[in-house]
Amino acid sequence: MRLAYSVIIPTYGEAGVELTRGCLDSLRSSCVFPHEVIVVDDGSADEVVAALDEICELHGATLLHSEENLGFAATCNSGIEKMSSNVAILFNNDARPIGPTCDYLAEAIVAVGAGVMGCRLLYPNYTIQHAGVFYTGRYFDHIARHGSRYDPRAIAIRPRLVTGAMMAIQATVFQSIGLFDERFQCAVEDVDFCLRAIEGHMPVLYNGLIEAFHFEGATRGATPQEKAAHQTWTLREELGMQAFADKWQGFDLFQFSYERSL
Repeated sequence: MRLAYSVIIPTYGEAGVELTRGCLDSLRSSCVFPHEVIVVDDGSADEVVAALDEICELHGATLLHSEENLGFAATCNSGIEKMSSNVAILFNNDARPIGPTCDYLAEAIVAVGAGVMGCRLLYPNYTIQHAGVFYTGRYFDHIARHGSRYDPRAIAIRPRLVTGAMMAIQATVFQSIGLFDERFQCAVEDVDFCLRAIEGHMPVLYNGLIEAFHFEGATRGATPQEKAAHQTWTLREELGMQAFADKWQGFDLFQFSYERSL
């Protein structure tokens, strides 16, 4: 049976065990099209890997494991290299589908011929977490964050940078531009990938007609205080942002400003 898509779920640490369990439970009840699920652990302790192995076996998912913590980009790349379909769907373990989210994404990205596609993401209170990504002049943020679920900015299909928390990618994009740039480790690797796809003339689209929940920061923390507890990741993020600035120096990021996103 031909697979419609491959769901790739990065995870790390003790918090990732229950997040991944809940994620796999939700996917089992929402995915209809033939698919595979690949869980990639980013260097967790042995007891965490053992728990993940048990959960994955129960759900028929494949578990991959790195011996060290390498970051989001490398973790996603490990899953992509093992996928057996023509569409990858990166799916954070703190995300949950609303209806057949993955089926819709896989069908839509092929139907419209996009290279990369993101969707509308909601906080648990049904306000918007993500409706596309824009450039502030210093960093990248999400359009309509904390806005109404039905904010007109979010109910749209348009060219837009999108988040790696929930991202569909056609395999032909990897063949053309390569995998995620692992220099970024845990910051802006998704933006960099979108920009590379755009430069390669492969459309990057935001599809606000498809939605899911995203419990943002469930592993690392969502507030500055929570993130500060993970100093290694904070340093990696800073280094990633600097690497991004060096790589894209001279490129007009303001074409992705908020004003041009409306």
